[in-house]
Order: sequence, then C-alpha cells, then structure tokens
Amino acid sequence: MTGGWSTAYLAALASAEDALPFFPPARRFTGATVRQRVRLRRGGRAARLGLSNEFGRDPLVIDAVVVGNGDLTWTTPALYQGAGKWEIPAGATAISDPIPLPITMRTAAADDAAAGGELVVDCFVSGTAEAGTFLHSAQQTGEVAPGDQLGRPRLAEPERFTALYWIARVLVDRPAAGPVIVALGDSITRGDGTTPDLDQRYPDHLQRRLAGAGIGDAVVLNAGIGGNRLLRPVVGPSMTDRFDRDVLGVGEATHVLILAGTNDIALPSMLGQERPAAGEIVGGLRALAGRAREHGVQPAGIDRLDVVV
Repeated sequence: MTGGWSTAYLAALASAEDALPFFPPARRFTGATVRQRVRLRRGGRAARLGLSNEFGRDPLVIDAVVVGNGDLTWTTPALYQGAGKWEIPAGATAISDPIPLPITMRTAAADDAAAGGELVVDCFVSGTAEAGTFLHSAQQTGEVAPGDQLGRPRLAEPERFTALYWIARVLVDRPAAGPVIVALGDSITRGDGTTPDLDQRYPDHLQRRLAGAGIGDAVVLNAGIGGNRLLRPVVGPSMTDRFDRDVLGVGEATHVLILAGTNDIALPSMLGQERPAAGEIVGGLRALAGRAREHGVQPAGIDRLDVVV
C-alpha cells in the first residue's frame, strides 16, 4: 500500500453462493446491527477499514459504521468519502477515510494473544443487506442484534455467528518495518475446526513464535479460505486466480507461505468432477512461486506444516 499505509488485517473473502453441503448457510441482515471483531497485526495512529461487495449482485448499503477497541471503551464513526453511509456497488470494495486510533492501539503489544490489538466493527443496516461477500468460517464470534445499537458495550438480544461478513482489510498508517508474511491456503490455513476467539490458527502461532524469537515487527496475514483449491474455483476463486488480490495486492509482502492441493485431490469425487493429475498440481504450485519471485516476494511451500523452501 502506498503513502505509508500497511496491512494490519487481511481476510480472503468469497461469494456467499460458493458453498459445500456441510457449510453453514450465509445470513442476510434486515434492520440490524452487525458486530464483528478482527485482530490487528500492527498498530498505528490511524486506520482505514476496507469493506467488500466483490461478489454481491446488488449494491451493499450500510447506514453507519462504528469501530472501537476490544472492550468498546473507545468508539468512533468510520466514514466513507466524508459520509456516514456506505453504498458499495456490486463488484467493488470501499476503503474508509482515515480513522484516528487511541494511544492504546497505536502499537502492537508483544504479550497480546496474537501480537496485535482487537478492533470491533459495528455495521448498522436499516434495510436489507445480503451476505454477498463473506468468509464462511472465521473462528471469531460475531453478533447481530435488532435495530441501531452501534457502539453499545453489550448488544441487546444478540444472535451469534462465526462467519465474517464484508470486512476484507484493515490498514494502518505505520509502514512495514519487518517481514510481512501472507499465508495462502485452504481450511488448514484458515483454521477451520480451531476454537473460536482463541487465535489458534497456524498463522496465529507463527505470529507468536516470531515475536518470541525477537522479530516483533513481523506480520503474518491469513489468506486462507476453507474448501478453496489451487487450480479450480469451488469456494472462492482458485488460489491461482486470487493470487493477485490476496498476495501481490499486499504491496509490502515479503514472503508467501503456500499450502495448497488437498482440496484439488479430495473434492472432485464429492462434486462429480475429474481429479487433476499430480503434475498439474505441482505445476500450479511452481507457477505461484514464480509469480511471487517476479514481484520480489519469497515463496515457501508447506508440507504438513513443515516449511519446504
């Protein structure tokens, strides 16, 4: 990201219509406040929130957005082009105006659960908003409650969910000062099956291990999508197709960890498709590594969480 902004949180989103039979269905929201929490990998004096309608068929209209710290002792509106109302066309992503952060969120705490502060994002929808663009399993508990309850410490009559809706990225005004590692993969990378709200995904553990090794400025970004494949779309675009968005689109990225191929092998029998040959998968992995190197990003493949350079 130019202008001194760097990525503090990344989510690789997919279409709400891309689902496997065992996935929970996506929600729609009507006259409600949607509260979600994301973990920042670095702090800063200001942040910018990115909301995506990349896969939506209609404009995504959010009447107001408020962000706050983890316990909501501090909240502030997130404006888009100077206005409180966000209207994001189908196929587009919107980035907020700069949002001043409090002193307590300006630096990442090394003793935090995953070396970063928690940002709460409240979206109020007075009409109806489709899921459109989301992540079916985020390992983070969100809440939806009736009416406008923006910024309240506790929502009244909340329903809980563990998907992630619309939030694609959070930027901060602190330039990258260490390695920025994008973890590209499927459910193993995303952390499906880990305990929600405890930051137990493998990129979370890598973030902690780097901090423990004295590399406190390192950032590990999770670009995993459960059910995703290397070569062909099924849940979200294939890793080949989304590489520009989720890896090269992070301009400060220095490394990419690629964990791919499991779903290319396992899912075709479930979906009645032809399984790709081993050579196709190997070729796809090598192609991604080559694209990374061409852009100055060091690739590494992962086999059972052992790094293979």
